[in-house]
Amino acid sequence: MTRSDVPLGSRAEPIACLTFRDITQRRRADDQLRFLGGHDTLTGALRRTRLVEQMAGMLADPGRDVAVIVVNLRRFRFINDSLGHGQGDLLLKQVASRLRSMGPDCVARLGGDTFALLVPGMGEDQLSGFCRTVAQWLAFPYELADGHQAIIAACAGAARSQTSGRDAEVLLSHADMALSAAKQITGNGVALFTHDMDQRLKDRQEMDAALRRAFERNEFGLVYQPQVELRSGALVGAEALIRWSHPTLGPVSPARFIPAAEETGLIVELGRWALRTACLAATHWPKDVKVAVNVSPVQFELSDVVADVAEALEFSGIDPARLEVEITEGIFVRNFAEVADRLKRLRALGIGVALDDFGTGYSSLNYLAELPVDKIKIDQSFVRRLPADTEAAAIIRAVIMLAESLGKRVIAEGIETADQAWMLNIGGCTYGQGYYFGQPMTSEALEQRDAAASMPKSA
Repeated sequence: MTRSDVPLGSRAEPIACLTFRDITQRRRADDQLRFLGGHDTLTGALRRTRLVEQMAGMLADPGRDVAVIVVNLRRFRFINDSLGHGQGDLLLKQVASRLRSMGPDCVARLGGDTFALLVPGMGEDQLSGFCRTVAQWLAFPYELADGHQAIIAACAGAARSQTSGRDAEVLLSHADMALSAAKQITGNGVALFTHDMDQRLKDRQEMDAALRRAFERNEFGLVYQPQVELRSGALVGAEALIRWSHPTLGPVSPARFIPAAEETGLIVELGRWALRTACLAATHWPKDVKVAVNVSPVQFELSDVVADVAEALEFSGIDPARLEVEITEGIFVRNFAEVADRLKRLRALGIGVALDDFGTGYSSLNYLAELPVDKIKIDQSFVRRLPADTEAAAIIRAVIMLAESLGKRVIAEGIETADQAWMLNIGGCTYGQGYYFGQPMTSEALEQRDAAASMPKSA
């Protein structure tokens, strides 16, 4: 039957069929996914990508200036290690809450214990003051679970669009450079970006690349500075010192490349090489002459120093009693108990441990009684003031008496004159090191020096 065959009045009318479904849960899930895509799940702070997007949007307005502050928490790792990650997470949530309460445009978590704040553009003094307030506010005690309380410190680096330009990524990068400078300041350090920081970063990057090339090309070498018994002048040991001879720049000062190697972590490989090389060289010296090798705090943090020393002893075949590792007070800053345990394990191998640059740190006397060390090196800054400076002489006498009471030997470094050597000797110092006894020399020159000193004098 066709449409025309349908009787009048009985033709079918159009009908709409509607189906309803509740998508509330799906919408909520979508919203949650969008939120998680731009926010940190733990603290609710923005992620880095969302922060950059917001910064870019604000900077697109030529009449709007902004500043970004990057904040890093000091001693947070200790909270995680001592109280557990659960307590650390609670602390991070409270940090994010405190940062929001300070009224920034937004708060972001860049990762780990690093946060960023986006704030309106302001003058240098005002921004510096705001950064100090942020650092101080974060340093107040935190109440954690199970009655635990935590105290941390914070450092902050900031950059302004007036100085860094209107590129969001560049602005954030400059704030991070300022943070690196702030980390060099004791306590709640604060720094604002300056253009010379950019140049320093480029210099560090170039130094890092040059160091790695130098290591691959065997441009590093060791020299040895004699250590003598002050009473007799007899050679008792030598300190191994790393030297870098660049093919075009010539000798590069250790004051430049050692800190750079520590910052990049290359000091671990360089330290292992120095241990092996020095131990092997000492096997050609008289059996009663020791070799001292410096071990950086970074090596203790990033590598198994005990295993490295054991490997160097096995590689060279040297008697462990002829090896001495020199440490500085800086290794005890992070975890005294752990480092002390490692030093005890090192001494269990049969080697000696010397505390270098004694007297330059703030906690030397606090540590001294508990330190598993055999020898104390009096810093050259005191020795060079002898014999005229009575205050330096009094400090040296006090250190010698304290060391003797604790059963530790003493060596003075930086001795440059006969008067200094004589004064230290009569003051009770047993050993000495410095240009008066010999400048750093090759292993072969050290052998010849000892051979010449051992030859009988003609009548």
